[in-house]
Amino acid sequence: MHYVWGTYRLVKPPEKLVFTWHWQKDYNAPDSLVTIEFRDLGGSTEVCLTHENFQNLEERDKHNQGWNACLEQLVRFLAPRTE
Repeated sequence: MHYVWGTYRLVKPPEKLVFTWHWQKDYNAPDSLVTIEFRDLGGSTEVCLTHENFQNLEERDKHNQGWNACLEQLVRFLAPRTE
């Protein structure tokens, strides 16, 4: 199990969320920053996620892989079901 905490910096419904991100496993590391923007495209929504302020490229790449996996699951969850 992974534990993460942070502080919301901006909540602007329905357009934008900005929050800090901190892993419990790396208590002394500085917080990173997540910005999620939502754009109404009519019949769909574009999601733009930026996660920044990593200590190194390895941490950036791990988070990139994790976010992509989460977003792929979201796409599958929201996809129209045909039965």
